[in-house]
Amino acid sequence: MSKLMVRMYEHVYWANAKLLELLQGLQPVPARSLQLFAHVVAAEQIWLARLNREDTSRMEIWPRFDLSACEERVAANRLGYTEYLGSLDENDLFRLISYSNSTGKQFETSIGDILTHVSLHGSYHRGQIAASLAHAGLPVVNTDFIQFVRQTAAEDKYEK
Repeated sequence: MSKLMVRMYEHVYWANAKLLELLQGLQPVPARSLQLFAHVVAAEQIWLARLNREDTSRMEIWPRFDLSACEERVAANRLGYTEYLGSLDENDLFRLISYSNSTGKQFETSIGDILTHVSLHGSYHRGQIAASLAHAGLPVVNTDFIQFVRQTAAEDKYEK
């Protein structure tokens, strides 16, 4: 498996954990922040199911999760993506997957493009959450990739 792809998902796991920890410390949790975070973890779950060729027709893209449900989903997604990435070799990233989107429309997309989308999608919405929290005068956490690199440098196993 691509070391860069594995690294990208280490960032996803780290960023989700950092944001979850921040949100757990807020009372009350701002509704929009919770809604966006629930969407992030639900989308990760849905894309993993698609990659595993599972039916996603009954999965909600905008669920009404509380923080406990988000925490469970974060852990399950981490386990699921770690296992999935571990099952791939470099050539698998170019293999096409057929799936239906949330409206039932059929698509075919490469595994590598799906994995990249999931990572970038989460970053986009974590940024929205940070902006929303900052606008409300609440604390934020920096979940940028470079922040992850800096904080994990001591334990970095990534070979350049």
